Amino acid sequence: MVLARSVPAPTYIPPVLQPAPPWHLACTVPANRPQASWYEFASIPFAPNLHLPRVAERGHVGHPRSLHQLDRLLQPRVRAIAGCWKWAASRGAAPATGTITFEIDPDGYATDTAVTLRPQPMPELARCIAEQLDGAEVAHSSARPTRVTLPLVLVLAAQRPWPTPPPRPAAPAPPTRAPRCAAILDDGSHDRLDSPLPLELSDFDTARERGLIVDDFGCATVSHAPSKQAMRTALQANGGALAACYARALDGGMPASGTVTVAIDFWNGVPVATRAEGAGDEAFHTCLATAARETSLDGTPRGRWITARYPLDLEPAAAPITGDAEAHLTGDDPGGAIAAWTAELARPLGPAAGCTVRANLVRAYAALAPWLDDDRVRGAISDLVRAAAALPPTAGTACLATAASVLEAFALPTTIPSDWLWLDRTEPLMPVVALLPFGERLRRFHAEQLVLTPRRAEGIAMLRALEATQPTDVLREPLTIELRLTERAILGGCGMP
Repeated sequence: MVLARSVPAPTYIPPVLQPAPPWHLACTVPANRPQASWYEFASIPFAPNLHLPRVAERGHVGHPRSLHQLDRLLQPRVRAIAGCWKWAASRGAAPATGTITFEIDPDGYATDTAVTLRPQPMPELARCIAEQLDGAEVAHSSARPTRVTLPLVLVLAAQRPWPTPPPRPAAPAPPTRAPRCAAILDDGSHDRLDSPLPLELSDFDTARERGLIVDDFGCATVSHAPSKQAMRTALQANGGALAACYARALDGGMPASGTVTVAIDFWNGVPVATRAEGAGDEAFHTCLATAARETSLDGTPRGRWITARYPLDLEPAAAPITGDAEAHLTGDDPGGAIAAWTAELARPLGPAAGCTVRANLVRAYAALAPWLDDDRVRGAISDLVRAAAALPPTAGTACLATAASVLEAFALPTTIPSDWLWLDRTEPLMPVVALLPFGERLRRFHAEQLVLTPRRAEGIAMLRALEATQPTDVLREPLTIELRLTERAILGGCGMP
């Protein structure tokens, strides 16, 4: 008889917060307040809890730009770029392919555009296209520049000859840069955006057709204001720093009663003015206002001014937390919960029990971190996914359910489609997507992210597979429509689904 040997579980290594890269705040504030929005909050309990998140621990990273932003950048310039091709084609230029490369700077403006054409270089046409694209803008700031590679296809329309060849389009005036605010990384890093779709231009023109009138109304754009929950989360992300101000004031003899109100003026999602008033002295108010300057609203479109007022009801310090890890987590001490669950993983545990502890650690790191895009949260999720994937499906499903709400918030944005690429947050969960309660939505969103990248064919194949598995026509039809739009998508012509 052969006895099975017990295999010790791998040593648990807690995820580590990487040092934040160097960055600076670049900010110019307009004299007036365009698109002003006001947010008034109900009273928020406020205790001197030093275990809460701190924005100072946050790496200012953010999502990479997506193909949706490239499409919006191109839309206002496509007609002028096509004018360059009409000018050249009317004078005998042959169909061509090529590549456009440029950089979108952190402010959202296209710079350093270069155009290469094949089989003939056609330098004047390349120069004309580059002139028209330089200075194009998208209304989102980013923490780093984005290097773009865009395939180009130039085709001839089957139309009669030009009655009068069009002139070469004049170079546009340099853009007037709008006031902006953005946290810019100083580490020399950049994102890449390699478009899977070409910019296809034809020399078709209504001037070459008799009796044809085309109305051009432009493309619709949507600007989303942040939700009230997002506004509250922005303040909570720096709860530890605010609580430190309160703890310092209590040590100085300030009574633990009354209400202090923190007000923040956000411009482009960055706090440009903060103030505190109410209970407490000037030193307390100054400390709160300084801590509030560290908050931020991710994804706020450029040009939006928001004022938020947060009343904080002062409460005395809570008694020391006693009990297990769950008691520490519910008592706003995620660090204590992490320590307890980490110690539990050092003891012999079965695979299912070890997976559940790892799911609880995901919850605790999510409560400790100022945002979910955090090295510790990512590390805890990766560890959880490995553990759940090794279990039988029923046990893996039960394990993941413990942290399902955090995993869903990590992988799925509140607004779909998003202007940013989420592939680095959907991909880590794909090994266990079949075990997640939101797995069907995650599959679809992951496929939609893939089609925005050079893995476009893989994303379309996933959408087709999802379409084929829908049990009813009612569920299948939206995917069928999305597939048709995706397969016919064009850049720069309101054609991105």
